[in-house]
Amino acid sequence: MRFFVAALLLSGVCGAQTETGSLTGSVTDITGAVIPKTLATLRLAQPPNTQYTTKTDENGEFRFEAIASGVYGLRLDRAGFIPLLMTTIAIPANQQTRLPPIALEVAFTGCGDGNLPHFRYLPVASIPGSIVGTIHTTPRHPWRVP
Repeated sequence: MRFFVAALLLSGVCGAQTETGSLTGSVTDITGAVIPKTLATLRLAQPPNTQYTTKTDENGEFRFEAIASGVYGLRLDRAGFIPLLMTTIAIPANQQTRLPPIALEVAFTGCGDGNLPHFRYLPVASIPGSIVGTIHTTPRHPWRVP
């Protein structure tokens, strides 16, 4: 009887565990040079909006291990570059997801005050191979991201 109760309790604990996956990728500039020390922030799209952070290593690689499966957004930030936000990244349970190379654009500082208050949004579904965004211009602020 004790064995049965212990086995029942153990199965309840094991059944309550969250299924996890992993996400890896690399960050470069538009010439293909790696960008180390880029801050990578991964945020679960639905409540509780769990957030994970890491930085790219000397090879421009980032890795998130043992993250709860679900749909996430990924933001990449590095001084001197335009921040990038990718949405709708699905992390399946018990799988490693590898993103294609992500290229950040150099921030413009030669016109106006050089202020780039917004960042680019890039849905993962539209990424064929390498991720390179564009800067949208307006007549009033020709070098600002809208």
